[in-house]
Amino acid sequence: MTTLNQAQYNTLVNKGFKAQDHALNGFAEACYDDGSYAELITAIGNEADATDCKAWSVSAEEWEESIKQALEVAMYWYEDENA
Repeated sequence: MTTLNQAQYNTLVNKGFKAQDHALNGFAEACYDDGSYAELITAIGNEADATDCKAWSVSAEEWEESIKQALEVAMYWYEDENA
């Protein structure tokens, strides 16, 4: 994921996300490394992607939590870079 901009960061704050330095692995790490902000924010609140769940052996809840963690790590690094 590329670095967040101020508007993206604000959107996440308004949605109740909190910057956290999660230890990402598996699907969460892939979301952070390969997912775009637009893809991840669109996925939140939608039905879990069955293909992702099968490929990564995650439940629907784990799928959504992984995306949330990836976004929260992006927020953490945004805060670090803009402190």
